[in-house]
Amino acid sequence: MASSTANTSNNDNTDEKDTSTHAQVTLLIENPKKNTNWGPLLRCCAAFDIAQIFVVGYDTCSVQGSHGASKHVELISFPTHGQAVETLKEHKFQLIGVLGGVANAYEGSGYMVHTMEQPIHHAEKAKTETVVAVSTDPSDSDQKEMPKSFPIHCRPFQQNTCLVVGKRAVGLPLRMAEHCEKFVHVPHVAALQPSINADGTTNNPKLTSWFTGEACVSMILHEFASWAGFHSETYQGQKYKVLKVIKGAPENQEAKRNERKRKAEELQQEEDDNAKNLFGGGDDEGDY
Repeated sequence: MASSTANTSNNDNTDEKDTSTHAQVTLLIENPKKNTNWGPLLRCCAAFDIAQIFVVGYDTCSVQGSHGASKHVELISFPTHGQAVETLKEHKFQLIGVLGGVANAYEGSGYMVHTMEQPIHHAEKAKTETVVAVSTDPSDSDQKEMPKSFPIHCRPFQQNTCLVVGKRAVGLPLRMAEHCEKFVHVPHVAALQPSINADGTTNNPKLTSWFTGEACVSMILHEFASWAGFHSETYQGQKYKVLKVIKGAPENQEAKRNERKRKAEELQQEEDDNAKNLFGGGDDEGDY
C-alpha cells in the first residue's frame, strides 16, 4: 500500500483526528484499454510518494507525460470494480470520489450530488454515460440520495483514504461513484462567460472547471499530506531526491545480462563463420 510516516505535530489540521504514524493514501482508476494514457496522473502519484494504485482493467497503460515517474508507481489490477473495492475495504480504506473542480462550491457543510448524461469522449459512435457531479442548485430535481461532496479545505479524510478518480475534469462515472462513501471537489470562482467548443456549442460556466483532473488530484493529495503531517522530500539538484529504480529482481537482472551476452556471442560467432565461408578460412578455398 502507499504510505508515508506522518508527523504527529501537525498544526495545520482543521480536524481533531489522530493522524499519527500510519496514514495511507492510494487511488482507484479505470483502465479499460492498454493504450489509455495515465502518465500525468502517475506523475502526480510519484510526486506524493504513492507507490501503488488500484486499477480496474489492465495493469499496463500509456505513460506519456509521466517523464519517468511511472517507474515509481505499481498498478495493481482487478477485473471488476467489486473485487477492487472489496480488497480496499479489507485494508480499511475509505473510498472518496473525486468530482473535479466546481464553481463557487465553498460551503463546508457539503453539497448534494446529481446525475447527468455526458458524452463519452473518443467513442466510435455517439454514446453517453451517467455521471455524478456536484449540485449547487437547491431546487435541482436530479439530486440523488448519495453521500455529499465536500470542498478540499474541509479535508474529509481518514487514516486509510482511497481517491476514486475518473478521466473527466468534472464528475465521476456512476459505476465508480456508487462505491464511494463520500465525495470531494475543488472549489473555484466561476467562469465569466460560457466557453465555446470546437463544434460551436457552448459550456455552462457553472459546469466548467478551471482545472484538469490531474490538477484536482494533486491539490487533494496536497491537502491530505498536510492533514496527515507528511514530510516533504529533499531536493537533489533541481529535482526531488528519489530512490533509483532497478527494473526487476537482482536475479532477473543477472539472467537478462547473461542472456544478452550469450546472444552477442552467438551473433559474433555467426559473423565469424560467414567470413570464413566467404574467404575460405584462409586456406585458398575461397571464391577470390
